[in-house]
Amino acid sequence: MVEETTALPTVQSAGMASGLPLSLDVINSGVEIPGYEFAEGESSLVEFVLVTDGYLGALGVPLLEGRLFDRSDDADAPPVIVVNRAFAARFWPGESAIGKAVTTNGRQREVIGVVETGKYHSLGESPTEFMYLPHREDTWFGMTLVARTSANPLGTLGGIREIVRRLDPNLPLHDVRTMEDHVGTALLPARLNVYVLGAFAVLGLCLAAVGIYGVLAHSVARRTREIGIRTALGADKSTIQRLVLGEGLKLAMGGTALGLIGAVGATRFVKSLLYGVSAFDPVAFGVVPLLLLGVAAVAVFLPARRAASVEPVTALKGE
Repeated sequence: MVEETTALPTVQSAGMASGLPLSLDVINSGVEIPGYEFAEGESSLVEFVLVTDGYLGALGVPLLEGRLFDRSDDADAPPVIVVNRAFAARFWPGESAIGKAVTTNGRQREVIGVVETGKYHSLGESPTEFMYLPHREDTWFGMTLVARTSANPLGTLGGIREIVRRLDPNLPLHDVRTMEDHVGTALLPARLNVYVLGAFAVLGLCLAAVGIYGVLAHSVARRTREIGIRTALGADKSTIQRLVLGEGLKLAMGGTALGLIGAVGATRFVKSLLYGVSAFDPVAFGVVPLLLLGVAAVAVFLPARRAASVEPVTALKGE
């Protein structure tokens, strides 16, 4: 099936694996490394998948050192293994992992390749050790086909279905999707968190604007006599507006500064929800305060305009 899929005109490479990244199909196995002593409480379990030759290339996993699996890595050949960068850095720091021995899944294996560390459970996870074992050496009961295409991947599905139908008419295809859809499903919890946090953020912004407006409107009402006297002594409308706007923006700037301090302290709690952006993203820490100050300026404008329209005679009579 893999060979015929690879032969399709729009397929660049194809392979199979016992589990895909960002899914629940990954299993683990204990490892033994000659010369490495596990500390008390340190886990010796490392996750792995069985893969065919062509899978890592189809998934686009970069090869850093050595080679990937090929047709010769079967049950008659010496047991081999491919590990990721995190695995090599943990057990052989500062050394080449190629040729090193790893005992796992019931056999002692030779490391033939090191690939880049990927994301195996979530996009926000820390770098974790991972192993790839050759499927030709030890078959698995269920596999997932991955094909990298040069055109629209959905257009290649017809050819793959025809291959399966020809090989085994009774074999059903299920859970057929693009990698974009697969990653989208894995991102669903994070996206829901973003939507909920975004809704609360908008609500908080509205409450802040209403609060600023209410405080300043109340302040203007209490200072009607003072504003009237200032106007009577020669203060024009622009001066009164600047006075009220300045007081309101001082409050907003103070609140924004306190909010930034709190945001810096909260970054460690939201770090795992972020992907492709730093917890100290300069855009977020620069644009959001400006947005808050802009909302505060709009909320302050109405009380400022009301204060500027106070007639001194009316204000003094009111007192």
